[in-house]
Amino acid sequence: MELKSTSGFKSYFTPKRILIGVGVLAALGIAQSSVLMTDAGYTYVHQNNVTGSLDVFTEPGIHFRMPFLSKITRYDQVVTVSFGNNQGEVFYQRLPALQVRFADTYTGQVPATFRFKLSYDPEQLKTMHREFRSNDNLIDTMLIKNARNVTVITSTQYTGEEFFQGGLNQFKAQLSDQLSNGIYTTERRQVEVEQVDLVPVGFDQEDSNKLQATKQLVWKTVPITDKSGNPVRQDNPLKHYGITVTQVTIGDPKPEDQLD
Repeated sequence: MELKSTSGFKSYFTPKRILIGVGVLAALGIAQSSVLMTDAGYTYVHQNNVTGSLDVFTEPGIHFRMPFLSKITRYDQVVTVSFGNNQGEVFYQRLPALQVRFADTYTGQVPATFRFKLSYDPEQLKTMHREFRSNDNLIDTMLIKNARNVTVITSTQYTGEEFFQGGLNQFKAQLSDQLSNGIYTTERRQVEVEQVDLVPVGFDQEDSNKLQATKQLVWKTVPITDKSGNPVRQDNPLKHYGITVTQVTIGDPKPEDQLD
C-alpha cells in the first residue's frame, strides 16, 4: 500500500508540472512587484534604480512600477507636530512642551500644535525627496526643528508679562506668519515696557508689599521694516519644497514660578 501511494505522489509531481508551478509563482511575483496601489492621504515617490528616474503619485489608484529594481517611499500629505500633547498617536505628536525665553529673561513652557501640508507639485516633491529621503527624516530634521526654532525666536519679541497678560493671540498670529512666510529680520533694541512689581518695603510705608505698575527699560528683539512698513524677512526653508502651514494652535502656557 505504501509503495503504491508513493508511486502515485511521484507520478503527480513530474518535472514538467514542477516547472509549470515555479513559472506560475514567478509570474505572480513579477506581477505583484510591477503594481503599486496608492492610498488617499499619502504621496508616493517611485525611484527606478535602472534609469535613476523619479515618479510621483499623489492620488489613489493603481500604477506600474519597475519590478524588483525600484524603491517606493511614502510621505504623509498632512503632518501634525504636537509639543506638549501626550495623546498623539505617533512620536512626533508626543513631544515635550516648548521651552522659551522672553525678552526680560523670564522663561515659560508653551504647548503648541502645528499642521503642515505637503505640495502636490511633482518637481517640488522630487526636490524634497532628494534632500530628506524618508517621511520620518523630513519630519524630524525639517518640520519639528523649524517649528521649534520659529517659536523660540518669536518669544524673544515679547516680555514675559506681555505674553501672559493678553499677548497670547498676537504671539500666535506672529508665530503663524513667520512660520508660513519667513522669520522677521530683527535687531536688538532697548524699549520701555510697563510691568507690575511689588512696592519696595520701607519704614512706615502703608503700601509696602502691594503691586504697582512700573516702567522699565528692557532689551527686545524688534522686527526691521521696509519703507512700506512691512517686516523684512529671512528666507523661508519650507517654501523651497512647497510645504504650507495650515494650522497653528497654542495650548495653556505655563510661566516659571517667579513670573507666576
